[in-house]
Amino acid sequence: MNPIDKLLPLLSKCKSTGQNKWSACCPAHEDRSPSLAIKEREDGSLLIHCFSGCSAPDVVGSVGLTLSDLYPNNPQHYNTERAPFPALQVLKMIKNEISIVSLALSDVLAGRPISQVDLERIELARERLIEAIRLAGG
Repeated sequence: MNPIDKLLPLLSKCKSTGQNKWSACCPAHEDRSPSLAIKEREDGSLLIHCFSGCSAPDVVGSVGLTLSDLYPNNPQHYNTERAPFPALQVLKMIKNEISIVSLALSDVLAGRPISQVDLERIELARERLIEAIRLAGG
């Protein structure tokens, strides 16, 4: 079984975001909105990145897999170096998180109350934006 067929069925809210790319809820933390990006490389290996900061071993471990499950044919020969994600993908994530905060601000300005669930989602957006800045060297 190739790596993508092992991983995708174990993830929730998984959807294709382009050719050989997917997003899903990260199984390593309580995730209501997809923060996990998955990319299948030409050699069949998988790159995964949680925008909330979960490590790759934590992500795969939380669904009963190991890092070697992300690589076809030669599981003992893999590189754990983090490969950068394309700038457009990162900018789309940032845009999504800013949209969440903007919607909440609209409610506040209109005098509408914000639920606890919405407050938690706003906090998640804040954490993701801070992490994006940190990863960019800021």
